[in-house]
Amino acid sequence: MVCNDTPDCVDEEHMTVPWENSKTILMTGGHLDAEDGSGSLRVGHELQIVGRARDSGLFVNDQTVSLVHAEIRATPRGVQLKDRSSRNGTFVAYSGGDEIQVGEAYLVRPCTVRFAAKRFRFVPELQPAVAFSGTKRFGGLIGTTPEMLDLFARLERHSVGHLSVFIGGETGTGKERVARAIHDASSRRTKPFVAINCGAVQPNCLESELFGHVRGAFTGADRNHPGVFLEADGGTLLFDEVAEMSREMQVKLLRVLQEREVRPVGGKPRRVDVRTVFASHGDLQAAVNRGSFRQDLYFRMAQVHLEVPPLRDRLEDLPLLLEDVLRELKRPDITFDPGALEMLRARSWPGNVRELAALVATTVDGFSGSIVTPAELEGALPMSKRVRFESASYDTAKDLFDRDYYAAMHSRYGCNVSRIAEAAGKDRTTVRTALRRIGLIETT
Repeated sequence: MVCNDTPDCVDEEHMTVPWENSKTILMTGGHLDAEDGSGSLRVGHELQIVGRARDSGLFVNDQTVSLVHAEIRATPRGVQLKDRSSRNGTFVAYSGGDEIQVGEAYLVRPCTVRFAAKRFRFVPELQPAVAFSGTKRFGGLIGTTPEMLDLFARLERHSVGHLSVFIGGETGTGKERVARAIHDASSRRTKPFVAINCGAVQPNCLESELFGHVRGAFTGADRNHPGVFLEADGGTLLFDEVAEMSREMQVKLLRVLQEREVRPVGGKPRRVDVRTVFASHGDLQAAVNRGSFRQDLYFRMAQVHLEVPPLRDRLEDLPLLLEDVLRELKRPDITFDPGALEMLRARSWPGNVRELAALVATTVDGFSGSIVTPAELEGALPMSKRVRFESASYDTAKDLFDRDYYAAMHSRYGCNVSRIAEAAGKDRTTVRTALRRIGLIETT
């Protein structure tokens, strides 16, 4: 049994926090103490890894425990505990209750937590977090839910620093906006912000894209190319879908992060001053456990770990998000009536805020009115697959199927071409071509 916000895991009366007129966010943190006395962890505002990796916040020296077994941190709703695709599972038991295997749970009262074979006692405590200005906007981000205000508080704290940041979250949640907000709020704001999608670059070109090359370094190198590290010198460099890197490239990236210098292909080392931000839709911790991603690189990347909540967990923000999207579309005169809002709240939003923006854009395209009703919204929603296929030729229907299939795979795996190819039973070139054709990755 997997627990995701079941009554056994969340005490409802602890879920409301008095945000108004407050400049400090109260968090439910606590202590984890091993029953055999072998270790303990004070659970605070910053995310901590529990696992067998030596760099873990809570190092558990037990072979049944995965390298990156779980993550834990204080939140306004309680202590958030997430299993990270561990081999032997994470379990929670309250006094007098059965032990429950959890994927994600919020702990608000004393309980026993078991990571594989190792048992810990958890005791909660209310604790202050970072000071917060109380705004509902941070850079290009907007929200009023506890999860978003908590994210803003952490952004206020860490944007002014220099630590490497890892941003997790589902596809379409706005991870690049978070990275841009970090840059714009930092002392590097007047310097370049550069982003590279590691999943959209051919593996044999990635080294040149990252570190640059000199003229004549290889066939086709007819001029010097600086690479993104030098392009971002003095500023911020965002790596999206970093899990796509080969092990060889991971070693080279780790060396650059440690030594702060790059060696262009065929050239000499050059010093760089770059703040690195990493983002991934995929489960990078699971990749560490599988051995396909280096644990030392993961912990070097994730000196600060931020998580962007999915839209389904912040539906209270829908009116604000709609206003924001309509403003960007230069249609601030349009509003959605209560019925249309209810239709939006009823959707599952696998594509998150990006999906919402696309739907709103389709809805208001050519719309001459000022109030969107359920009828107008219904007209913008995709027609059923059966109607689409029955009204199309074979070639058109096949194209529609490909689009639906690869859109669904992209929503599940983000830009991780290798994972999509493995799940689809196709080679990477075929998958990359299909994703480019339907506009899910950029043409390079």
